[in-house]
Amino acid sequence: MTDKKNVYVYISRVPAVLPRKALFPPERLSEIMRCKSDSLGRQKYRAWELLEEAFRQVFSKNLTELGLRKNDTGKWVSDKGFYFSISHCERLVAVAVSSVPVGVDIEEARAIKAGFERKSLTEEELSEFGRLTEGERDAYLLRRWTVKESIFKLSNESIFRPTGISGEGFYTESREFELDERRFIISASANSPAPIIFNLSDALE
Repeated sequence: MTDKKNVYVYISRVPAVLPRKALFPPERLSEIMRCKSDSLGRQKYRAWELLEEAFRQVFSKNLTELGLRKNDTGKWVSDKGFYFSISHCERLVAVAVSSVPVGVDIEEARAIKAGFERKSLTEEELSEFGRLTEGERDAYLLRRWTVKESIFKLSNESIFRPTGISGEGFYTESREFELDERRFIISASANSPAPIIFNLSDALE
């Protein structure tokens, strides 16, 4: 039983081969097929498939019922009071759906170049970062980055300024997990106190 006021987050593996079945709306499929990178095309295709699966499961709606259109920033949105966000990396895709504005970001853990913290953290976060051990810093930076990306996505701003995003006033949850001996982190954010429910089992099986 789902509560439509919650935020539901789903993840899935990226397929090895780009499927060829139709997607709705046709314009979205055309965008995906124009991707010069095969990897990026597979990521975007699976993310849109997963989005349709999530809306069916949570809202019992097909994408044809959502009034999908592109807003002024070029982002796909719904005109029917539904909200969603999409993210993807090389191996995994993630979607979040809700009846409140939502954002999601997923990243694979990696080594981060020295100095990146100055380009991504607020002054308060930099202070916290400075108190961490060397072994804790990359995980902290990646977690804060995914949080900031998720907040940016729900805000509908056109320019991403991570040093200006503190997270204050937003409700955010993050999860770290392992898949195929690799570590990932996913963060989701909402602008109201909606519980954030992560459904990771499909990708981890």
